[in-house]
Formats: sequence, structure tokens, C-alpha cells
Amino acid sequence: MKKRLLSAILVLLITGSIAACGQTNVATNDNTDSQVETPEKEVVENEPEEEVIDENILYVSNETSAFNSDNIREMANNRYLGKYELFPGSKVPIPDSCVNGLIEYGSSDGNYGYFFGSGEDAKDKEVYLSGVCAYAAVLHSLGLRYELDLDGGFSKIYDGDEQVAVFMVFNTDKEGYYLIMTP
Repeated sequence: MKKRLLSAILVLLITGSIAACGQTNVATNDNTDSQVETPEKEVVENEPEEEVIDENILYVSNETSAFNSDNIREMANNRYLGKYELFPGSKVPIPDSCVNGLIEYGSSDGNYGYFFGSGEDAKDKEVYLSGVCAYAAVLHSLGLRYELDLDGGFSKIYDGDEQVAVFMVFNTDKEGYYLIMTP
């Protein structure tokens, strides 16, 4: 009988050891005697989202070599508001209503003036080019045609064959790039 009892205890110990090996991770709560299963952690890697460049910015960038760089496209895309207001009685969008970062600097006799930024940004050629690129993208989205002169001459905006506005950009050196527009 002792042999049977020893054999039964040995069988219970062996089966208990085998059962313990197949158990899931268990944590014990110090306040109770209950056991809580802890699930394995799933590792998820977040991939950074690619910035989507507006199709109008891409069109303008591909048409004008001065805008055809990744940096200018990205800056223009960030400045492009995707909305606009027109000058009263005109088909031409008001620059600071559709391009982020332009600073209106007075108007007189039907002329409107804007800086492309403030401080050092106003003096940065890439900031200026990105602003013109974003504005040209708005013109393109409205179906207006433009002829850009990025060397200080007059740029022209057309509705079909009719010239509807002119603007000029020049560098004031001291205060930065300045746009003057006559719609």
C-alpha cells in the first residue's frame, strides 16, 4: 500500500510539473489571491506620413524652373491655403488671402503691397520663391494664365487673352522681398 501511495504522489507531482510548464504568463495582485493574465505586448511601428503636395503646386513647380526643387515645393505647399478672396470687381485673388505668411504693407491708388515674410524670412530668396509659387498655384487653380518675371520685371496675369493684373517683385535689401500688385 505504501508503494501505491508513493506512486500516486509521484504521478501527481509529475503531472503538476507538466501542467505548470504549459501555463501563460501570470501576475499576482498583492491585494488578492486572484491571478491576472497579462497578454503579450504587440509592437507597432508608426511610419511617418508622407506630405502630399497639392497638384496645383506640382504643376507650377514643373512649369517654372525656379520653383523646381523639393524645398521650394514643400515650402509653397505649406504656404498654399487652398482658399482665396478676389479683389473687389476683379477676377484676381488677393495675395494674402490665399498665401500664408504674406504681410500687407499698404495700398494706394489701386496698388497693393506685400512682404513675403517678416524679419530674416522676408530677405530669404526661397521664402520669396515659395510665396510666388503658391500664388501662381492659386492662379492656375482659377484657370488664370500668368507670365512670371522673377528678375524684377512686371509679371502679368491673364483671363483668357485679357490682361487682368500686373505685379512686380523686387528686393528692398533692407526689408526683404516686396510685391506690388495692380489688379
